[in-house]
Amino acid sequence: MEILKFRIKNYKSINDSRDCYFSKKFTILAGKNESGKTTTLEALSNFDENALITKDVKPLNDENAEPDVAITFKLTTKELGEILQKLHLKTTENIKELTLHKKIGTSIEDSYYLDDNFAQLLVPSADWHKLQEKLGEHLEEFPEPARPVVYTEKNDKNYRDNLLACRNKTTAQIINGTPKQAPALNEQQISELDKIITLMDYHLGIKTPASAFIEEFVKTMLPYFILHTSKDTFPDSVKIEELGKNPYIADLEIISTFKKELFIGDDQQRIANNQNKVNLDFNEKINKFWTQDSANLEVQKDGNVLYFWVNEEGTLYKPSQRSLGKQWFLSFFVKVCARMAEDKPNIILIDEPGLYLHAQAQKNLLDVLEKHTSDYPVVFSTHSPYLITENNLENVRLVEKNNKQTRIIGKLHDPSISDKETLTPILTAIGLGMNDSITDLSQKDNVVVEGPEDTFYLNALKLLLPEKERPTFNFINGGGSGKMGFVGAILEGWGCNVKYLFDNDQGGKDGEANLLDKKSWAVLKDSIKKVSESKNEAIADIFSKDDFKEYVLENESATYDTSNSQYLKNKRIDKVLKARRFFQVAQSNPSSIKLSTETIEKVKKLFKELGRNE
Repeated sequence: MEILKFRIKNYKSINDSRDCYFSKKFTILAGKNESGKTTTLEALSNFDENALITKDVKPLNDENAEPDVAITFKLTTKELGEILQKLHLKTTENIKELTLHKKIGTSIEDSYYLDDNFAQLLVPSADWHKLQEKLGEHLEEFPEPARPVVYTEKNDKNYRDNLLACRNKTTAQIINGTPKQAPALNEQQISELDKIITLMDYHLGIKTPASAFIEEFVKTMLPYFILHTSKDTFPDSVKIEELGKNPYIADLEIISTFKKELFIGDDQQRIANNQNKVNLDFNEKINKFWTQDSANLEVQKDGNVLYFWVNEEGTLYKPSQRSLGKQWFLSFFVKVCARMAEDKPNIILIDEPGLYLHAQAQKNLLDVLEKHTSDYPVVFSTHSPYLITENNLENVRLVEKNNKQTRIIGKLHDPSISDKETLTPILTAIGLGMNDSITDLSQKDNVVVEGPEDTFYLNALKLLLPEKERPTFNFINGGGSGKMGFVGAILEGWGCNVKYLFDNDQGGKDGEANLLDKKSWAVLKDSIKKVSESKNEAIADIFSKDDFKEYVLENESATYDTSNSQYLKNKRIDKVLKARRFFQVAQSNPSSIKLSTETIEKVKKLFKELGRNE
């Protein structure tokens, strides 16, 4: 199952977040303070089956508005088929995606609901009357105490209740006030009764196909939504009798050799040996990621209490006596890594993980997320540029508040962004990324491109070349052809080599003229390159049409006589979203992309041109 996107409506400051797609690894909600990042995470956490959406989250300016949180899932044919078969349902059309909503309610039954366009496609897989007729042909085969009555068409509800009673007698029955074991039905008989009862429930309105589907989906497939906030702190101590109830103890057992039963009893030698093993194991794990100073966590039993200590150069401190950053990181590491290590699906939500962490610690946090990320989304909010890098820009979703309403923007270049300060952490992150390039790669070549789709395509194509043939170019989004000089000036200020890559269209010509203008940037002409010598070609046109249809459009049946870039424009297809998707596949499953010789030759020619210094 793939979790595709979410949408939040009428939840506190969020009137309509609009569709927000999850990234493959982790999704970053970036924005200013008080923009609505925490509210977004809270709304997502309320999607958990053990949480409720209450009337307290209704927008203050509209008491009549109904809060609604929706998440869209993509099920495989097998996953969907297993649920439908179990519920004796079928669909009238082929279904690939389903959107589950949650509203104010008191239980699963009254809080979750399906989109109408999906719910209406669910219908019973058979006519229960025909199954009942077939059942009547061999009633004598059922053991007497569990034999259904003959259907008389007088009262469907009574007949359904009789079938249910017969079904339940397979475990026990009451005879003269005493429980007695009833004769067992065989598997086929049980299956027959279950199927008719289920189908009758739909017929009688006891359950709708949609409600049955929701109940089964929530019970068997809906991930848990785990929210970690700055209020989550690692304990200083836990009483022995409370070990089984403390969530951090349970998490330690998942991620380390800690076992609570080994601390129970009076065998001091066994307890001491276990303490040493736990201390070594846990510290080996955490110190791979916390690199600022020693973060040795020690466990000691004293009487009826288990104490946790942070050992710094031989001095023991309570966790609560250390910096807020170290306290938070300990709590985060134990809780989040434990959730990611579980077999059951979890969506991890982290509110402002960089709040108490300095720059290096924030980079350590990214290492933890990279190492422990599962197939399910990790979503965290931040306004820190240290948690946004040039390599994870495709994961960023901007959260902006405009006229007291929060919305989520999936495109960094979206022209509708009203508060440009929303982009501050992004622009700062690019600057930090430049500094990393100088430090780590000795002033490598940087290529400023027109837009984010160009960075996605070019970085993906770079990955798809054989490792020995990959160039070391660092492709950076210039924010549009008219703004590329600003980004290039910053790069040059860092001492980087800079080139500029334009589409061969009017926008590219204007951008090139702007860079060459002595009053503006006075960039050397040799540093300006074009995607192609052919007019009106963009990065998308570097692909052969067949490759573009298969790997970018993901629609091999598409037909068009125009260029790839013009097709996107004509069909109003989100070019950044398509480019981002291509990049994600190139990162996660490069072997699935088999580019043609035509495309590969164009890519090599472009990279060779970018490497030339005329």
